Amino acid sequence: MKISKLALRETRHLFQSCFVNGLLDEEKVRQLVALLVEKKPRLWQEILTRLHRLVKLELAQRSVRVENAVETTRRK
Repeated sequence: MKISKLALRETRHLFQSCFVNGLLDEEKVRQLVALLVEKKPRLWQEILTRLHRLVKLELAQRSVRVENAVETTRRK
């Protein structure tokens, strides 16, 4: 599905509003999604699709997977 330029612009703006101190705020994302579903503005489905992708990419960028060849001990 091709997303319109207007939906892209709106999504970027809404996505940026979900950041607090440079970090994505989960509660703001939830509120935004609830508001979009409730109000159903023009292109709301495209905006939700794009927003989902941006949030997923942001979370992937912020997560780390650590692997070791040998077992490590935990410090308490």
